[in-house]
Amino acid sequence: MATALVLNTAPAPGTDRRSPVAAAGCSGTDSDFNGDGVRDVAIADPEATVSGIERAGLVHIVYGGGKGVLELSQETPNISDGAERDDQFGFSIAVYDANLDGCSDIAVGIPYEDVGTVKDAGLVHLVYGSPAGLGQGAVASVGLRQGSDGKLAGGYEAEDPGTPPRGQSIRIDPKVGLVTVKDLGFFKEFPHGDAKGPSLLECAAKGDPRIQGSISKYLEGGSMLATTAQRVFDVLSEEKQDAGPLAIMTDGEWMWPADLAYYVRRYNISLPEDFITHARSLDWVAPSLTSADLLLIEAEMFPE
Repeated sequence: MATALVLNTAPAPGTDRRSPVAAAGCSGTDSDFNGDGVRDVAIADPEATVSGIERAGLVHIVYGGGKGVLELSQETPNISDGAERDDQFGFSIAVYDANLDGCSDIAVGIPYEDVGTVKDAGLVHLVYGSPAGLGQGAVASVGLRQGSDGKLAGGYEAEDPGTPPRGQSIRIDPKVGLVTVKDLGFFKEFPHGDAKGPSLLECAAKGDPRIQGSISKYLEGGSMLATTAQRVFDVLSEEKQDAGPLAIMTDGEWMWPADLAYYVRRYNISLPEDFITHARSLDWVAPSLTSADLLLIEAEMFPE
């Protein structure tokens, strides 16, 4: 079954569920860290050198409307800890309004942060927006890790990164927290696939024919997360038959290339059992996602 990495099942620190009204000076505009009503841009650079420290990582913040720029890192005032070699601050980022005050906040993954004596235990920094900018409010930021006092379930372990491994991305729901969205069917034979992904040839003709149609229908019924004007073609056929648009679909728990349905239908491709269990539990009908749901996932996959 698909698993979820829950950042905080209660409201994020600083949130008052009884008062969803935007704070004074916060516009409620998406991706607006300083609340002026103009969208801002966050650009992650986890390989960046910070204060002479290689691959410490940072996130470039460009405030809209010519309001200036900020290099957000663990050397930034009001951000806990300090920059360290190979931490890769900014390996994953996502933007949402964690405390529902109308100013956007940013969650920054630091997968190789050491916690105490535990190497690469990982950490997530949640930096709050405010009318004065990121990290300038009454509550500037909070570091989240696994452990009884770290607001993440489980205990931290060596090489237990605070962001999902490559092959997964993060979506953020203000009511739930951080949730991993698993990759599905990005086969290494695809031009748009993962070079380290599973083999399409090895999965062909190995699916359960009794549910082949149901799986294909489920995949076709997902919500379109991203699309292009390009078409993709059958990599297993000499005729190079049209397999569909170059696009990415999602159900909020998994994401897959749009042409995956074609390969399941034509070649009975086997897929991971936890995905099959997930789709079966929904009676083979992919849930409809709202624009807000898709924007949250997109914020992690395609940071501006």
